[in-house]
Amino acid sequence: MQQLEIEYFFPLTEQIPLELDYEPSRLYAKELNRQRCIEGSSGQFLVSGGTGYTTWAQSNTIAFRPEDDSVGYWELGTGFHFYNKKKPNWLHQKVVALFMGLKWKNK
Repeated sequence: MQQLEIEYFFPLTEQIPLELDYEPSRLYAKELNRQRCIEGSSGQFLVSGGTGYTTWAQSNTIAFRPEDDSVGYWELGTGFHFYNKKKPNWLHQKVVALFMGLKWKNK
């Protein structure tokens, strides 16, 4: 009995380093992610509060609305709204505005 020697095709036997440069594609992906973070979403996107409710937000506004029957919302800057079912009293509004920077807006 004689053992046969099998000759393999050249690419299967010898590994040649290709010296590929992936840096431009990494930079492109990093720039693309940066642009997405800056511009935000151009349409609607879904925001989850983590406690069983979700809400749809339009453009660059993010709204946290646990129930639909809210009387107003706390506003942080121009893009964040936190809706409340119960209107806070005058003192509560002033203290939160002073210490946290949130402004109360009636619906």
